[in-house]
Amino acid sequence: MLANVSCRVLTNSSEKEYAAGIVYKKYSEEGYIHDGEKKSSGIASYIKEGTANTFGVFAGGEMYGTLSLVFDGERGLPMDLIYKHEVDILRDAHYKIAEVVQFALDKDIAEKHLLPPEVPMASIPLFGYLLSHAEKHKIDHLCISVNPKHATFYTLIGFKKFGEEKHYESVDAPAVAMSFLMKDLHGNSFGKNAITKMIATFFNTDDRMV
Repeated sequence: MLANVSCRVLTNSSEKEYAAGIVYKKYSEEGYIHDGEKKSSGIASYIKEGTANTFGVFAGGEMYGTLSLVFDGERGLPMDLIYKHEVDILRDAHYKIAEVVQFALDKDIAEKHLLPPEVPMASIPLFGYLLSHAEKHKIDHLCISVNPKHATFYTLIGFKKFGEEKHYESVDAPAVAMSFLMKDLHGNSFGKNAITKMIATFFNTDDRMV
């Protein structure tokens, strides 16, 4: 399953613009963009400043999904906007942290290249790549703020809640802070459900996944 799917860091501006288009389409569908105007929390500026890596997942030579990883630095992380206290607890414990942002899939494109049973699992290679990349960069905690309606998916991957539900004004939607402790990758619990078993098969498997 998903044998013809690959992931990599996006290095040229045209690919990054294409990835941004996937995000825009998904955010429009989710209701985070209204009347043609994109509401932004400034995440795009982190990516443009070079404090983040943007990844793409491909099938049939066409990108159908993306996410970005923002590394903590002098500016902090995008989620500091509403979760700075919670994130500072990790910083004060001297953890190396990064934030997962702008995860989006274009299901129309995925359905062109993947078999019907594969489509529900289309994001799995991307998260396998993300975890492999984070480990290579010696990240201790991967943080993310998600709409509570999507929290179950991240819980299945291994993310745990570390901040109460709050309102994200920039997208006019609720959010909950979650974190993945990277050392759990090598614990007994990882790989115990269908999602993490598949992620493990894509973790650090070939030169395209580094």
